[in-house]
Order: sequence, then structure tokens, then C-alpha cells
Amino acid sequence: ALITTVAPAEFDKNLVFEFVEKTDSGFIDIEQSSVTGIALAADNSNTKLNVEAISEGTYYIKVSYEEIAVYVKVIVEPKPEELAPIDFTKDLKVLAIGNSFSEDAMSNLYQIADDYGVENIILGNLYIGGAELSLHVSNANDNEKAYTYRKNDSGSWVSTASQSILDGLQDEEWDIITIQQVSGKSGRSEFYEPYLTELINYVETNKTNENARLIWHMTWAYQSDSTHGEFPYYQSDQMTMYNAIVSTY
Repeated sequence: ALITTVAPAEFDKNLVFEFVEKTDSGFIDIEQSSVTGIALAADNSNTKLNVEAISEGTYYIKVSYEEIAVYVKVIVEPKPEELAPIDFTKDLKVLAIGNSFSEDAMSNLYQIADDYGVENIILGNLYIGGAELSLHVSNANDNEKAYTYRKNDSGSWVSTASQSILDGLQDEEWDIITIQQVSGKSGRSEFYEPYLTELINYVETNKTNENARLIWHMTWAYQSDSTHGEFPYYQSDQMTMYNAIVSTY
């Protein structure tokens, strides 16, 4: 990664670029050789700075001219893994671990995929009404057969009672597995961890297709006149709830 900062065109003074360390009381100078995660290179006029990212971490740079100084925070993150494209024109196998929102989202998916010409379509939905992440994790850990497992491989849904998450995961070599938070808590980050990480780890450990992709199912805000019991957490306002969901995600 290469980050370039340029002073305004009318600025012709030589700047000084230095690494610093952030403390509770402010910034302190540090040995430049102690920073190995990024490299600085100013141009000949010292009005332009190139920052080369070498390893991940958080770094601070002091940019100064005489008695004036500003501090720049640089965060280097690992490059996201690029997933190879998958051809779904032959096969599409999707499992949802959710509730009524996953049921809604998948209700027409078979017909949509069929209209696109997908030859082999298999859909599954592990359903508990109002189920939240913490419940899914508890059920997974105890292998509770608490789900209605709804499956569609011919255009019609067939329901089987008393199934576990493991039953659903191992029923097919799924291409896509979706997880979600319950709608009323989707915009409240305090209800996500440690359950989200634990559910991800459980799915990754027990899926039968090592290349299966884990997808987050984004729930939607309630309609403006909803009487849902958790709507007041969002001031019973649709846009407030929507923005909270987006911010949390």
C-alpha cells in the first residue's frame, strides 16, 4: 500500500516528517529506527510525503514546520483476501441459520434462481421464530434439536421438526451459509459478541464444503407504524433503526 500526502500548491516551505508515539498525555518523539511497519520518503522539496505500508499496525507521524505541527494517524490493515469467483449457473446450495427474517428472504429464492437458469437448486432454512445470535450459539453448543428445518430442492418447501444446526450443516455440501441477528437487536452492537464469533467458528468447523462462503444476512428496519416490542429502542422511528443497523454492521 502506498499513501501519498501533498501540501497545498502555494505552500513552498520545507516540512519535517517524523515518527512519534501517542501517550495519554500527548505525543512523544521516538527513535525513527524503531518503526519498521511503515517507511517514510519525502521528495526533494519536502512538501510531499510517501508512506509505504510494510506490516499491519497503527502509527503516528508528526508533520511540522517551525513551531507548527500536526499529527497524522496511519492504520495499516492486511489486504482482504480475494475470493475466487464461483459459477452458480449449475449449482446453488444455500443454508440459512435464522428466523422468520431468513424465511422471508428465501421465500422466492428458488423461483429467482430457476428463472436465471440454475440447474440444481437446494435451499435450507434452520428456523426458530425470534431466534437471536446467543440462542443459536447455545443451541449449537448443546446440539439442541430445536429447529424446524425447511428444505426446498424442487420448488416447494418441506418442513422437518426437531433438527439441530449440525443436522442442517451436514445435510448438504452448501455453497453459501447465512447467519443473522434477530431484527430487534440488529442495531445494538452489545448483543453481537461473543456470540457472532462463536457461531462463525462453529459453522466453519462443521460445514462439509470447505469452500462454503459465510454470508451475513442484513435484516431490515420495521415499518413506521410497527408495534414491535423492541421498536422503542430506536425511538419507534424507521430511519433511526435503519441507521443503527448500518452503523452496527
